[in-house]
Amino acid sequence: MVIHQDPHYQAVSSASVLLVEYVLSRYKNDDKDVLELGSGCGIVSLMLSLSRSAWQVTGWEIAPSQVQLARDNALLCGVNTAFVESDIKSSVHPTKADLIVSNPPWMPLGSGLRSPFPGRAAGREEILCTMQDVLEAIKRNLADAGEVVLIYPAQREEELKTRCQNSSLDILELNYSNEPNKYILATIRQKGY
Repeated sequence: MVIHQDPHYQAVSSASVLLVEYVLSRYKNDDKDVLELGSGCGIVSLMLSLSRSAWQVTGWEIAPSQVQLARDNALLCGVNTAFVESDIKSSVHPTKADLIVSNPPWMPLGSGLRSPFPGRAAGREEILCTMQDVLEAIKRNLADAGEVVLIYPAQREEELKTRCQNSSLDILELNYSNEPNKYILATIRQKGY
């Protein structure tokens, strides 16, 4: 697989690999409408498409140059993955997604050194979307019995739990990466399903 990246945006990391490995271990190759929130250069959506041929995968990304890069990467990989320029704070998927995945910006606004590159900064820090924005996008775009997998740093676990408890979302399962206190993988569903 060949993936091109723009050095001015967030680079592909081990978190993307952990997210994909977890999703593939949990969900089989049955028909699914899959939506990725914040697809960047397309790595997560493309790895899912390459591994699950029955899935219809769409990646949403706010940066036009990253959308084009992801589309170019899809051509290089020979998959029919859709990439759409979209702001998750207001967008609505044409059909409700069976599965939503995201490796969203991790750092609360002002909580670390900001990259001098605006695109990279927005990929790391909650400049263009917050955890609450991600959860609101999930509520708008998830099918009734659908599920979500998010990856966050372990230090945001309590905030994620609180925000889900105070919404229409339930955390079904929390998994932790092998690296102590590094990442949590949260599987979420709408309450009542």
